Amino acid sequence: MSTDAPPVMDLLLLDLEPSVPTGAYLSAGTEGIKNRPAARAVRVDTVPVTELVGDSDLIKLDIEGYEAKALESGWSFVLDTRLTIVVEVRRDVPHSWNFIRELLAADYAVLAVDADRLHQLSDAEVESSGPLPRFGSRDAVLMARERIAEWQSS
Repeated sequence: MSTDAPPVMDLLLLDLEPSVPTGAYLSAGTEGIKNRPAARAVRVDTVPVTELVGDSDLIKLDIEGYEAKALESGWSFVLDTRLTIVVEVRRDVPHSWNFIRELLAADYAVLAVDADRLHQLSDAEVESSGPLPRFGSRDAVLMARERIAEWQSS
């Protein structure tokens, strides 16, 4: 599983926040992004996920519906390093859910984020029609199962 990103992409800036591009999103390849009026676009260089992550073992992605595509571009890197990933997961992002299923098959677990702690979801809960949001959050931690014991003992 690997898809190379183009060397540059258009980042659409919302009409609602002209001074700060919060909520800006990529013009192509995103999912779950609807009804966001954009007045302008800027062309941005892309960076391979392996270059972005370096030797980190945990990353938080908030790419407005492009998370799965970004991670797929570094699929072998994610698996080789057993990278822990924090991401927002919406119901209407089938590509992201497919990516999560691939991680489950690679012996990863999904942990739902609560204000006080993490809750490991069973595979059946992940496969249910709407595993997130739960506990007041759509954020999830995707963690290699062998790291869970390390994390729980620390």
